[in-house]
Amino acid sequence: MNISFCFRTYDSRGLLLVKDLVDYGFVKVLIDRERLKLRIRARDIPELLVNAFPKTDVSDGMWHCYALLIRINTIVQTLDGKLSTTKRLLALKPKYEYLFGANMEKDRDHDGGFRGCLRNILTEGIMWDLQRLAGERSSFVVLNECRMRDACTPDPCRHGGRCHQTWEQFHCDCTGTGYGGAVCKASSHPLSCEDYRRYHPQSREALVSIDVDGSGFLPPFYVNCVFHSDRRTETHLHHDTMEETAVDGFQLPGSYVQRINYNASWNHITALVNQSHVCRQHMKYSCLNAKLLNTPRGPPYGFWLSRASRQMVNWAGGLPGIPICACGLTESCYDRTRGCNCDADDDPLRQEYLVDEGWFEPKDFLPVRQLAFGDTGSGTDNKRSKYHLGPLICEGNHLMDNIVTFWRQDATVVFPQVRLGEDVDIYFQFKTTVESGTFLHAKGQQDAVRISLLSPTEVQFMYETGNGPKTVNAQSSNYLNDNQWHSVLVERNRLEARIRVDGSLGGELKTMGDVYRPFEMFVELMVGADVDLSGGYVGCLRTLMVNGVSFNLRHFVQLGAYGMVGGCVGRCDSSPCFNGGVCRERYDQYDCDCRFTAFRGPLCSDEIGAHFRPEDSVLYDLQENQISTVAEKIHVGFVTTEKRGILMQVTGASGDYLTVEISNAGTIRVAFDLGFERQELYEESQDYTDGQFHDVRIWRTNGGRKLSIQVDDYDVLTETYTIETKQDSQLNSIRTIYLGRNYSMNGREGFLGCLSRVSFEDYFILKLLFQQNPPSNVKSNRRLREDWCNVEPATHPPEVVPQRPDIIRVPYPPPPLEAGSQSANSDYEIFMAVLLGVLVIVIVAGGLLAARLHRKRSGRSHRQDREDQEEDEAEEVRRASTGLTDQTLLATAASMPLLDEPVEGSTDF
Repeated sequence: MNISFCFRTYDSRGLLLVKDLVDYGFVKVLIDRERLKLRIRARDIPELLVNAFPKTDVSDGMWHCYALLIRINTIVQTLDGKLSTTKRLLALKPKYEYLFGANMEKDRDHDGGFRGCLRNILTEGIMWDLQRLAGERSSFVVLNECRMRDACTPDPCRHGGRCHQTWEQFHCDCTGTGYGGAVCKASSHPLSCEDYRRYHPQSREALVSIDVDGSGFLPPFYVNCVFHSDRRTETHLHHDTMEETAVDGFQLPGSYVQRINYNASWNHITALVNQSHVCRQHMKYSCLNAKLLNTPRGPPYGFWLSRASRQMVNWAGGLPGIPICACGLTESCYDRTRGCNCDADDDPLRQEYLVDEGWFEPKDFLPVRQLAFGDTGSGTDNKRSKYHLGPLICEGNHLMDNIVTFWRQDATVVFPQVRLGEDVDIYFQFKTTVESGTFLHAKGQQDAVRISLLSPTEVQFMYETGNGPKTVNAQSSNYLNDNQWHSVLVERNRLEARIRVDGSLGGELKTMGDVYRPFEMFVELMVGADVDLSGGYVGCLRTLMVNGVSFNLRHFVQLGAYGMVGGCVGRCDSSPCFNGGVCRERYDQYDCDCRFTAFRGPLCSDEIGAHFRPEDSVLYDLQENQISTVAEKIHVGFVTTEKRGILMQVTGASGDYLTVEISNAGTIRVAFDLGFERQELYEESQDYTDGQFHDVRIWRTNGGRKLSIQVDDYDVLTETYTIETKQDSQLNSIRTIYLGRNYSMNGREGFLGCLSRVSFEDYFILKLLFQQNPPSNVKSNRRLREDWCNVEPATHPPEVVPQRPDIIRVPYPPPPLEAGSQSANSDYEIFMAVLLGVLVIVIVAGGLLAARLHRKRSGRSHRQDREDQEEDEAEEVRRASTGLTDQTLLATAASMPLLDEPVEGSTDF
């Protein structure tokens, strides 16, 4: 048996060739786990499986050439020029037919069929004419061409992922890359230390691998994250010279050079510094008769190189561009005539090191790229130094602080010409309380992308590429409108479309490579609503990134965007609710929850009161919910002109009581007896029975030993009592609360006037009495009518409703995040300069044109005058020759008939 052929495939298993034997058995050439193997089954011999080429992957899509020669007791195989010989006792009698590919009737070993390409088939030295085999002797075979699709060229896998493919599809192995997703594009790392803190709020310090550009080209790198209790977050980037280092024997200026190698590339460092608010780096230089900046004698012995390799003359703690140290700024150097401690004159007897230390700032020059020192002698004298350079420390993050708040549903911003391309990923974070809204919508001529909050627990990714919309949803078991930050990542590539919420929750939709159509290269991206301004989103949005490019959302807020503000600013931030009402954030509006107040209304400022006659009273019975207290808060407002009556009385089952009442002098009296003796405290700032509204607040603290009273805005009156035990200060088993009078008083001793805003702890007696279905334990001796006690509810000035301008379009790529207001100011200055230049050109051109027209008109006027003069002279000559005067000409003209039609040859104007 002698056969050879060439093949290529991407399948990891499949049956290439079958040759049946005459009496029993077969010879098979097959692919198993990317390796080419030979299997022989014959009568009277054990089955033979030969793996002659264990290191050759034949499923890599490349052409491989194979030859098989079987003789008595010998098997010779050749694969891509590699020879293998196997000796076995065998004598085979093969049939004449060769079968390439699958034969399901004979494939009892389930080797599977072969999908790939074959060429150069030779048997017994004779080349096959494949064209003659077409028809009945072949099926599902395409002749004269190899239709294999190389899905791994160009490589669809990102960030070093390894591409593998089968006949139908490819997949990316992302192991060890730090990225996930179908094409290894989604970063598995936080964007910054601030982002890491969001998922680990209890952490105080951690070694974290961060990815500053998300799905961009920069790989992740390690930093130390330090989290402070005051919410500050520091990012520490270390280097290879963290230990204190001695310098000796380098006399010439800058002769000792130390290059600083950081634990990240300079691209990483630049991105980190640019994204940070501030950066600094600590430097300590200790010297013994070794000068540093050599002020003010001459060139410095020591200096450092900035991030841009610029030689810096200032030292840590000094000012940029000025050769001075920290002590020079405060004139506290060892030698006050010098700018640094180490620039003091040499002293052979000095044994103590002098120190110049401080922080290198600002971030534009950081981190330190290189250090250079000199003046450390020869190694045998008393001149030496040592230095210590700390890590680069950065605080704040422009990317995480790149926040805007949408206050109106039709507030939007448009980024024209946003590049999507074949593989697209979009990342952002949101914080809202609304139930639905569109985060962003990109629409081209045929393509569309929309990411929206469908419900409080569901985010949807919708896309369209010309063959109908498709959707992928992420469902959460928790509410996403809980006014906390949540992240969204959507991806679409040749393998799948997927969405991830908070890094884990998500959905996927597989896409077939044969029908995959990429997005249009450039589309218009609208943030905040659909392109038709419907379904608007209200809430906070930050860290918007498309394909690793961050969008500076704050930039267009600085341009005066409609319905938006910078930062995450809710309507509740201004504390619009009164009297302890809880503000419920809606971002485009707010709601005030008045349940735990004695008020009602949209702002919790509407009084709930009642007008009392002397015989009226209200009773609140705690029933089985009796409580005992050592600290209480009482609040009541009133209007009266009578010097009598109970405002509120609290009584206990054991006889304890606390009463707030109007005294005979018109002042406020608080009387209580908690079991040890009766006590009274008067607030006597004025006579409060003046028919005006007064607000009374009473509270006990310090274990019931301190009683405080405040009426209106008068000073707080406080009395401290000496009480031996807790039992003597406790208001035991509170059972009833009275308003107006108690049942032991006659009908003429009660309060006459209006009571409102009544509360004892969390019991709002009048509010309960006047609610739609009052509880049975709130009673009044007659039907009281609700009253507002002539107190107008507090309000806010009416909000000015802005008018929606034209859509703001921001150029793409967006301006850098750190540009901030300078970018807007620069754009404005350039615009004004161009406008001024155009105006100057117009004015100069207008002046020249006016001068030229004036000259033309002057010349034409002089010519016209000469022509008129010549015509007058000719007319005088004609009249003299004919004898006609002006009167004769006028009479002749008046006698001519009027014509309804123009005379032939004339011109009708």
